[in-house]
Amino acid sequence: MSYASFPVVVLPTYNEKENISHILPEILKQDKRIHVLVVDDHSPDKTADAVKKIQKKYSKRVHLISRKGRGRGAAVLKGFKEALKLGATSIFEMDADFSHNPKDLPRFLKEIEKVDVVIGSRFVKGGKIEQRGWLRNVLSDILNEMIRLLLGLKIHDTSTGFRLFRSDVIKKINTKKIVSKNYSLCPELLYRATQSGFSLKEIPIVFVNRYAGKSKANLHIAIDYFLTIFRIRFSK
Repeated sequence: MSYASFPVVVLPTYNEKENISHILPEILKQDKRIHVLVVDDHSPDKTADAVKKIQKKYSKRVHLISRKGRGRGAAVLKGFKEALKLGATSIFEMDADFSHNPKDLPRFLKEIEKVDVVIGSRFVKGGKIEQRGWLRNVLSDILNEMIRLLLGLKIHDTSTGFRLFRSDVIKKINTKKIVSKNYSLCPELLYRATQSGFSLKEIPIVFVNRYAGKSKANLHIAIDYFLTIFRIRFSK
């Protein structure tokens, strides 16, 4: 079985109208086998309408879910479940704002034949973060190291949102145990995958600031992220 035979890219979106019409064609042209599933959290800027326009050209490869809820983590889990229903052999998670480069997708597809989870890492040799202040980089490094220690993860980049999972991994992970509703889903999925005995591999990526629009990060999200890591660690 080739795990790259039917890859589905899950894109969680909220107010990404400026980006979505650009990134969807870029993703699709990387490999003719790729499908994209946009999970939109009822964006006020009508991101979903922009997706529907693109569907007219790529009707068989672009899929859309419109949710009334909010939260990146919940949107990703919803997308994973729908991707499995579509018959995905592997499932990507990535951002829709070009902070993750679509041109990296073929490298992920090559590696997924060898391991269960491929992680786009900013903190291995060849990986880096561009166009971001030093203070934010330092805070990111500290948080990443805390997550590694608390969850016992051996990988370097625990909070990256650019990953590829074999469908077997998503099927085996008990999503009812998932406690994350937002960005903390990133390390939690890796923690659950490790607990289940799946193999993980990091490949280098270059992370850049978003192409357009505003970041969703704020103090409330940061505090929730930190507290949820403790809930993950001590959950049964």
